[in-house]
Amino acid sequence: MHQGHSSPKILDSYNEERLPVIAEMLNKTTELHHKMTKLIGHVKRGPELNQLGVNCRGSSIVYEDEPDAVATKWPGYNKDSESAARAGDRAPEATKLKPAGAEDGFTSLFSIFSPSKHTVLRFSESKDNRKSLFKFLKSLPKGTVQSAVVLKPDAPFSADNECDIVLVDEEGHAHSGYHVADDTFSVFVIRPDGAIGARVRSVQGVEEYFKRLFA
Repeated sequence: MHQGHSSPKILDSYNEERLPVIAEMLNKTTELHHKMTKLIGHVKRGPELNQLGVNCRGSSIVYEDEPDAVATKWPGYNKDSESAARAGDRAPEATKLKPAGAEDGFTSLFSIFSPSKHTVLRFSESKDNRKSLFKFLKSLPKGTVQSAVVLKPDAPFSADNECDIVLVDEEGHAHSGYHVADDTFSVFVIRPDGAIGARVRSVQGVEEYFKRLFA
């Protein structure tokens, strides 16, 4: 927004996404306080306090295009969102990713995610969808996105791939962590704050997500 690409109204999404999480954390800490005033000894901290399940599902600026897409708000601390990789969840890490063409050396998703750009993470080497996707990404404001493709070790790689980053998922961590079971065209848009902004199966879904940001 500071570059003038989004409407000032997008600032409203901060309270929309964060206040439910803050409210639930205050409730949890209050509950712990009450227990400690009544009990002498150890009070077990619930697993929700590790914050891995923090999510903003149901936010007006996250998007999924599947029939069972998250349409309503979930609890700000949610066990399912620790690993489900849905829109609004924390983006999972994945290791043992080899840059295409590299003889040795690995990287990870957290190493390529940017705090100043959206990362458009594509699974599958589908040529038709790939071309239309990158045509759309080029139409977005300069410097707002970077693109990456994650391929299976046996997937063919096209020399005309237009991704900024090409990675080979040597041990399948990315495919399993993002629940991509086959070579179906799947796109995850990772926000600069590390949350999944979109989980879609079509170029139109990517367009819908960015329309919510840059309208």
